Amino acid sequence: MGAGVVSGTVEISSAGAVRRAVGSGVDVFLVRDGRVMRLPVARDAVGIGVDLGSGKVERLPGTATLVSCEPGRGSVGRGT
Repeated sequence: MGAGVVSGTVEISSAGAVRRAVGSGVDVFLVRDGRVMRLPVARDAVGIGVDLGSGKVERLPGTATLVSCEPGRGSVGRGT
């Protein structure tokens, strides 16, 4: 990923069986002090099927940019 972008993996699980179509990546919101600092990255992707058995863990990619959604704020600083 380029500068100003972080990526990782999000694990989802369920106590019961779940079969659903989901996005190919998760929506990542950056929140500080209860305020949304960055909205999810826009994606144009086809959904994928998730067949989540009871107690099974599924891993999906997640990406966030480090640019504030507040006007005039620019990049979200490291460690903030």
